[in-house]
Amino acid sequence: MSALATWCIQKGWKVQGSTHKPNGLSDALARQGAHIFHHHDTDNLHAQLGGVVYSTDISPDHIELAHAHTLGLPLWHRSDFLRAIVQAHKVLAVTGSHGKTSTTSLLGHLLATAQTDPLIVAGGHMQALGTSCYAGSGPWAVIEADESDRSHLNFSTLHTALLTHVGTDHLWHYGHCQEQLKTSFQEYLKLAEHSAVVCRDRVDPAMIPHDLKGALVWYGLDPTSDIRASHIRFSPQGLRWDCHTPLGLWKDLFLPLYGEHNIVNALGCVAAGLSCGLLEDSIRQGLLSFQGVNRRMTPIGSYQGIPLIDDYAQHPTAIATVLKALHQHGYRRILAVCQPHRYRRLRTLFDDYARSFHHAASVVILPVYAAGEPVCPQGTSSVQLVDAMLSQGHHNRVAYSEPDQLWPHIQSDQWDVVVFLGAGDITEWAKTYRTHDHLEHALCGR
Repeated sequence: MSALATWCIQKGWKVQGSTHKPNGLSDALARQGAHIFHHHDTDNLHAQLGGVVYSTDISPDHIELAHAHTLGLPLWHRSDFLRAIVQAHKVLAVTGSHGKTSTTSLLGHLLATAQTDPLIVAGGHMQALGTSCYAGSGPWAVIEADESDRSHLNFSTLHTALLTHVGTDHLWHYGHCQEQLKTSFQEYLKLAEHSAVVCRDRVDPAMIPHDLKGALVWYGLDPTSDIRASHIRFSPQGLRWDCHTPLGLWKDLFLPLYGEHNIVNALGCVAAGLSCGLLEDSIRQGLLSFQGVNRRMTPIGSYQGIPLIDDYAQHPTAIATVLKALHQHGYRRILAVCQPHRYRRLRTLFDDYARSFHHAASVVILPVYAAGEPVCPQGTSSVQLVDAMLSQGHHNRVAYSEPDQLWPHIQSDQWDVVVFLGAGDITEWAKTYRTHDHLEHALCGR
């Protein structure tokens, strides 16, 4: 939503919006000129508005949406508005259970480096651009297509459809049926006129439909991939690898991020970049100059010399991936502070949460961030998660804490790094624990 609001501002439109609680995104929009209401009320709308854009999380009986109906204002679901603004472009779309935002942002950066002036709409704050949206006027549009509410299917055609991962998140929008989610990804790949770019490591080949319009391009670490990596090296500065492509071997690519998963994301971007004519030198320079995405293993400072990392990870797979990435780059004594996101996600993936902290030396679990949900009637809670982890033999490695009571856990010289994990307000809490000594060596990203 903030990316679409940014696009409107960049186009010179007047923008207003409502939030029940100010945050970094609403503050950034206000600095760009948006009028932000810090409450929801019918008085925030008037008949002269050009229209209202809303997301799936806004219920039909929400007071402002219902009042917009009464006023007869044009209404657009977020995905309908996105489809409208990209219709004049050739669209490179990115979807999947994990890795969408990082892959979208990197692919957009590769096209920008190639001087194509792309339209980019991502689900996170792109560090180099300082925004989640860049309203380029070139022929290409790079967009994050959200599978969580089937928005990835709200297009008539795509130039390239990139699929990063098929997992188990957001199943409540698919009748809690994994097969329905897989079917939606199959329909998404069929929208691609030129290329369907698919991660060989994270997508079962058996689910690829036989009636694709475009060419199927596999990418990943799997040796059968069309675009694959070899000779991977991890360093405090980032990642190096050799890239096998249909155009030959590209040696010694560098990406200033952490984690093997980011090499996989980069391979998908190489494949998609080739689908729209990017050249090796341009791709190489784009990878080298990428600065990552905010809240994807983002260094936010340190406490008494111990690096503090902020990450959006809200799913057990993402949590495990972040901790593995830190471990790959030499961090061993990792304190993971996790704020589970949504009661239904914790309930659905409870056992996966309990198993996702393998690479952490110690874990602190905060209360669930409800994201507007009522308290889970089944009673699934952070305390129960801690109890489950203790029963599995974690012993003193895991504890429960309120956000404002973390000092005893953080105030220790035994940690190599402290990482804050979650999609809620944990990012604001994390910043209260940092000191302002400069931290140069934490180059991260997901």
